[in-house]
Amino acid sequence: NDFIMLKRSVLFSFIYLFLGCTPPNPEPLWIHQQAQNIDYWYGIGLVMKSDGIDYREKAQQKALDEIGSQISIYISSEMTSEIQEINGRIDEFTDYMIQSRMETFLPEVEFLETYSSKDHFYFRARLNKTQYYAELEKRRQNAIQTVEQYFANAETTSFVDALDYYKEAWFEMKPFLDSPFYIESPLGSGNKKNGVALIKSIVKNRINDIQISVDPPAINMILFLDEITRVSVTCVDLKRNEKIPELSLIFKSSLPGFEQEIITNDEGIASVQLGRISAKPQSINGMIHLKKFKTLSDIAFFNSLSEKNTSIELNLESPKIYLETEEINLGNKISDLIVTPNLKSLLAEKMSAVFVDQEKTADIKIMLDVRTSIKSKQINSNYPMIVYANGNLNFINVKTEESYFNFALQNIKGADFSSYNIAGIRSLEKISKALNKIFMEKLDTFYVKNETKLNY
Repeated sequence: NDFIMLKRSVLFSFIYLFLGCTPPNPEPLWIHQQAQNIDYWYGIGLVMKSDGIDYREKAQQKALDEIGSQISIYISSEMTSEIQEINGRIDEFTDYMIQSRMETFLPEVEFLETYSSKDHFYFRARLNKTQYYAELEKRRQNAIQTVEQYFANAETTSFVDALDYYKEAWFEMKPFLDSPFYIESPLGSGNKKNGVALIKSIVKNRINDIQISVDPPAINMILFLDEITRVSVTCVDLKRNEKIPELSLIFKSSLPGFEQEIITNDEGIASVQLGRISAKPQSINGMIHLKKFKTLSDIAFFNSLSEKNTSIELNLESPKIYLETEEINLGNKISDLIVTPNLKSLLAEKMSAVFVDQEKTADIKIMLDVRTSIKSKQINSNYPMIVYANGNLNFINVKTEESYFNFALQNIKGADFSSYNIAGIRSLEKISKALNKIFMEKLDTFYVKNETKLNY
């Protein structure tokens, strides 16, 4: 047994010595010099072995990418006119088509050989050009037949279903836009037309067949008062007299930030609900703009065709205000009003208010009640006399008799060393200044809570 073990040890030592003296595989010529063959596209992928355990797969992918880059040169040179037709970018469509082609022709790629050095790994592949073009033409013809059928189906169906057919037709054409894509239309007519130009023309015509109507076409809104003004928007396919659901529309006007999106329901109707508006009296046009189709929202080519508008006249009117105020200082009405003139100036400036003498002719009734009171007597002559003012401001919708905007001012202190009456006047002057600040704060909150709302 010892003799056998000794023989094995000697044998293994010999094998180890032999392998150690064997020179490494020589570098093949192809890793330095690309093969020149007009019948094939070649790709060589090179990666560092330190890139990870999947370095073989990475090298293979790089070889495929190199083949794809050679195909892209041909595609880019052939598709300029088509890209101009769809207002697209060549690099964007080239990237898409290269990815599509490489996925399609992956089974046709021949994986020739690999080479491994100490630090690097090489992968070599090729694609037969004759096979590529033959298979490409076969797939193009299949796509043409499919697109022709989609167009025929779209012609006889509703607007929404037609969009689905046009979308599918576009995806069928898109991988073959490196050369004109001609289809027969109408099917069976023998007339061949450029597919891209045709789908663009047809979709535009279908959009032109859309009627967007609003009810009412003109609305009057009283600034600061009117909270809910509803506008109904209806979309109809005039060609087939069918309501169109799932249309995305934009309602906007020249007013800053006055823009919202609405979407038609199954009956082809969207409802615009306008909240209170902060603006100056004016007449403006609100636009209903066809933004995009939900079915085609992820395809820029179709969204650029979505041009359809109608308008709504918005007449913004000044609120007519009737003022009912009381300013009482220590139980006595004051004749030379302090808070009321400031309030009127504020309403005129911030709300474009118009003041009326009779409540029945007003839109808004504003009740202001400010009073002063003494909470404690003067301690001694070294301390001032202190008077506190309290006030309430209440806005009432004359038509509904509902209060919709109000706030209180409390414990505004006025002081004087000689007279409680003067201290009361000073507290009223302070409450008048405080009214400006608090009114503006409440006004901002009021408009934020009642900003333009749109129902879907």
